[in-house]
Amino acid sequence: MNERELSLIKNIGEVLDAHISGITSQLNKSLQEQLNKSLQEHMTLVGGMLSSMGEELHALAKSTPPDFRGMVDEAISALPQPAPPDIPDIEKMVQDAVAQIELLAAPTLPNIERMVAEAIGRIEIPSAPELPDLEKMVQEQVSMAVSALPEAHDGADGKDALQLEILPDISEEKSYPRGTYAMHKGGLWRAYQKTVGLKGWECVVSGVHSVDVEQNGQREFRINLSLSDGVVVDKSFTLPVLIYRGVFKAGEAYRQGDTVTWGGSLWHCDSETLDKPGEIGSKGWTLAAKRGRDGKDK
Repeated sequence: MNERELSLIKNIGEVLDAHISGITSQLNKSLQEQLNKSLQEHMTLVGGMLSSMGEELHALAKSTPPDFRGMVDEAISALPQPAPPDIPDIEKMVQDAVAQIELLAAPTLPNIERMVAEAIGRIEIPSAPELPDLEKMVQEQVSMAVSALPEAHDGADGKDALQLEILPDISEEKSYPRGTYAMHKGGLWRAYQKTVGLKGWECVVSGVHSVDVEQNGQREFRINLSLSDGVVVDKSFTLPVLIYRGVFKAGEAYRQGDTVTWGGSLWHCDSETLDKPGEIGSKGWTLAAKRGRDGKDK
């Protein structure tokens, strides 16, 4: 391709560009005019509608609203008034009913306190058991032990026979030779060697050193025995003496010797129980004083 051909092509291109630019400019102008025309028509329509709505709102603002309260009051006043029902005289009816009731005379109750006191007075209270004479028992045991010892006899080969002598007490400040016998803490003691204080002594016959009796509760006792050889014996026992426990209470444990009031009668407990006096199958209770008949008005 020579320069002339290139120059022709360039000229043709410039002519086409100019023609296309003209066509595009005309199209844009035509579209802009149509768009402006449509927009103007729409603005005119909307303006008319807004103007019409403003006139209607102005008319509503100037108009007087209806009196709804008055309308409701007028409708209520037109309703018929109900007549009040006839209410009976309640107070008079109650007074008439009370006046017709016959008052019952109060029953004469028995003197429970006097009955209980009389019943308790008729119960024989067992005497306390006699405790054994512990001191006498110890002396007897010591005498038996001493009598069981071999009797003295003449010595042989020029030696004197042993003469048994029982000392009334042991002094810890003294020293005793072997073979010495003495009373100490209620028992019989023998020196198996030369003593120093209480060392070297042995208890051959144990007795009672001390007796301590303590009462725990209303019928329980405790005995504490201290023997000569240091052994301590602690025993407790219960005496079934009569004790009035008042009116029976369900769920409370009662022991032998307790007395209670139940159903107007006095009951005695024979053995420990939780049962209620007088019921079927109840155990541990004996009727001590039966309830009397109710008094009658003359």
